[in-house]
Amino acid sequence: MKQLCYIVNNFAYFTDKFDKVRGDDWNDAPYEHNAGSPYAEFNITVISFFGDFCTPDEGVCNSVYSVDDINNKKVAWLRKTDWTKEKNLETNLFPMFELFAGATIEEFRTFIFEHGGRIFEEVKK
Repeated sequence: MKQLCYIVNNFAYFTDKFDKVRGDDWNDAPYEHNAGSPYAEFNITVISFFGDFCTPDEGVCNSVYSVDDINNKKVAWLRKTDWTKEKNLETNLFPMFELFAGATIEEFRTFIFEHGGRIFEEVKK
């Protein structure tokens, strides 16, 4: 079963070796300026997607996360706020949905489609 290990520029990367997968500078923050895609030796599948989703580097010049941090679930790879729902009365925030590292391809597809996104292409590397 392939699991989510990396996202960049609307491309999601999945591997069946999640506990072992590596890429250049995955231990360096900010990941968006340092990290490379996962090494091909880890049996990578790439899925192109589009939608109104946020990644950990959204809205900041330099995130505080490395890919290792994200894959250790310190933060979600994708977030989606549902502005059409009512705010939580206790927090005064709209509902937030998150997709974490380790999600399967099916879980990823469900998340994207349920939150108004599109999937364009799946490529096995």
